[in-house]
Amino acid sequence: ETGITVTIADLLHVLRKHIVTAATASVVIFVAVAAFTFLSPPKYTATAELFATYSGQSDGSQNSNEMNSGASYLSTQIKTYPQLINTQAILQPVIDYLSLNMTVKDLADMVTATNPTNTFMVDIAVEAGDAQQSAQIANSVSKNLAKQISSTLYSDDAAKSPIQLSVVQEAQTPTEPSSPKVPLYLAAGLILALIVAVGAALLRDVLNTKAVSNTHLRAHETV
Repeated sequence: ETGITVTIADLLHVLRKHIVTAATASVVIFVAVAAFTFLSPPKYTATAELFATYSGQSDGSQNSNEMNSGASYLSTQIKTYPQLINTQAILQPVIDYLSLNMTVKDLADMVTATNPTNTFMVDIAVEAGDAQQSAQIANSVSKNLAKQISSTLYSDDAAKSPIQLSVVQEAQTPTEPSSPKVPLYLAAGLILALIVAVGAALLRDVLNTKAVSNTHLRAHETV
């Protein structure tokens, strides 16, 4: 059983043979990627950070067992906060406060919350077409989450809530867009253009070979 091996020299030969096809294909792909990159509206991302603590007893006194139990409880609870972010209880007050012309689902698509591994931190990132608005929304969402966790969610009385969530870093208005990432997109476009160029040249070579073979076969049958 004989295998077909294609060397770099073979590829270069095919590219030189069908340079027009390869060049046309690569230019079309790169121009398409570049057009998408430069015509895509810029997006800005602003991030706020919160820190969670376990308050335990209302008078502030805790023994070692309560502290360990509290840390374990907090570790479990904080993992649910990124999902809580996208609920109506958190986002609707933000929409009302900032007079946003959007639904809860629309706003949820703009907000991403994460709990970094082995931390009691919650990071809230907001991506929007307006830099200032992204920061405003991130700060409003973080403050409303802190309010819900520290008072409403666990108890109607903030003094009795076992968990306190505090904003430790407010979102700042971003000065540069987070997307599209122009250098990355153009680099990817260049690589894709080269791949398509090689593929187009190989396809053209295969089709030409088959066409020539069919022509010779018909000529032989005629004879």
